[in-house]
Amino acid sequence: MDRKRKRLLSSNAEEKRTKFDESESGEPLEVRLRSNHAEVVLTALNYCKQGLSSKTTVEKFVNSVTDRFLAVVDAFKRAALSEVASSSPWSAVLKKAASILATCCYFSFTACAELAKPRRNIPQTLGRLLEMSEARVPLSTKSSILRLIKNLCQHKEVAASMTYYTLDSIVQYLTSDDRNIGYSALGIIRALVNLNLASVS
Repeated sequence: MDRKRKRLLSSNAEEKRTKFDESESGEPLEVRLRSNHAEVVLTALNYCKQGLSSKTTVEKFVNSVTDRFLAVVDAFKRAALSEVASSSPWSAVLKKAASILATCCYFSFTACAELAKPRRNIPQTLGRLLEMSEARVPLSTKSSILRLIKNLCQHKEVAASMTYYTLDSIVQYLTSDDRNIGYSALGIIRALVNLNLASVS
């Protein structure tokens, strides 16, 4: 019975890897991620999310020669720079892209270093999104953004660029009624204190 279960689990894992590598349409995944249509981008992001279940799959995704990871970064930036509103189709893209980037940064320093590059302006973008009202950026999306920042702040080389633009915004979420948001905000502060980038008084 145990051998049968192991074969089944192995088969399911292989099926997931296959689904991740294949394209559901004639267009490559990275092309769909850069589409001007939010619905197309969201479908591609959901497709990406299926395959990011371990450090191995994340590293493969981040280091892929197809630049799929960078396409997700571009989707995040495009959604953030659009006319953000909770009713906009790009709002769902923003949340999903932030969630995927958070997962990538949890497993991969390469992903963190890429997001910290000055030319990408990711810290500024994250700070701006946290300052927006809930009507524009829902709390569920801000929760994903805070999780992304928390994972970025595990590395001193990256965290230093985050604090200048986001620290004031993060502090206001420490007392949030949303448990996940408060937990993520506290996790960021703890990480910064451990890295000697912030102090608690």
